[in-house]
Amino acid sequence: MIEIKTRHHLREDKISNLKNYLNGYFDCKLIGDEDKVELAVTDDKKEFIYLNDEPLLFKFGDVFFPNLKGALEFDLNNKFIVVDEGAVPHVVNGADIMAPGVTDVDEEIEEDDLVIIKEENHGKPIAIGKAIEKGKDIKNLEKGKIAKNIHYVGDELWEFINSNSST
Repeated sequence: MIEIKTRHHLREDKISNLKNYLNGYFDCKLIGDEDKVELAVTDDKKEFIYLNDEPLLFKFGDVFFPNLKGALEFDLNNKFIVVDEGAVPHVVNGADIMAPGVTDVDEEIEEDDLVIIKEENHGKPIAIGKAIEKGKDIKNLEKGKIAKNIHYVGDELWEFINSNSST
């Protein structure tokens, strides 16, 4: 079980950098001027950003990105891949995203971008992935892996987020 080791407010310059990066990446305002922004570090060195006491971002590599709770909260409409209902059970069990299950994709995705994987029927996020292909190329692929699954409904990170949420 993941546990928080430290949690503290971020300095204004760090908040500004985070805002600029995320708001630019998603072309919308994820972090407002009045939001309470804290950094939490777990016992296994994972880093999370709490916005107004909710763990909505996690660090992957060198960048912070919405976790599934954050993706649901922010209702983001870019940096996404949509999969059909046949792919959903596999994705929520940790499978990578394969071209045959993709029904829609943000064509602006670049290789190695972090992306939100959504299910087709309701448009809800079910996973966070890392693109292996460019969005404009994914639409034309009939086979092969197009994104690596890095966080999905039911995984250890999902359990941590939901057990450390104020809602």
